Amino acid sequence: MKMSTKIDYLALKCRVEQNKPPTFYSRVSQSKMFSIFQQMKSMDANRYATKKTIAQGMLDIALLTANASQLKYILQVGEQHQFYKLMLILISLSIVLQILSGILSLSLSLLRDCRLHQPEFHQSANVINHVRTAFAFFTTMINLFISAFDSRLPPIQGDLLNVN
Repeated sequence: MKMSTKIDYLALKCRVEQNKPPTFYSRVSQSKMFSIFQQMKSMDANRYATKKTIAQGMLDIALLTANASQLKYILQVGEQHQFYKLMLILISLSIVLQILSGILSLSLSLLRDCRLHQPEFHQSANVINHVRTAFAFFTTMINLFISAFDSRLPPIQGDLLNVN
């Protein structure tokens, strides 16, 4: 890094820390640095966390909806499905784990809002968080097995080689 560039960088850093727009000698570097300053200023952790939480909730709802649709399909096809009992058990277990995970999320949220400022509740919040993470992991694994055994095609009846 050249000496003048390093000085400009340090000056920019100091002005950003003081929450002031950058000032430079050339117009090109000033406009570039001002856009960088604006990007740095617009990074809000609360906004990011909120968007992440909303996206996670939407994905949870999408997975629950997909499992409900798979359960409906399995119940409509009935015993004709090759893996009927296995799919019925796996889909039901996935839905139950998702509901329990949602309940744990709500309890963790209520705990955070009401009592997490008290140190004696930190341990229980950590336990709830770890259990919820384990539920999410097992839900993912179960849905992998559901995808592996789910065939939306009706089972083959008869032999394909003996076509009349």
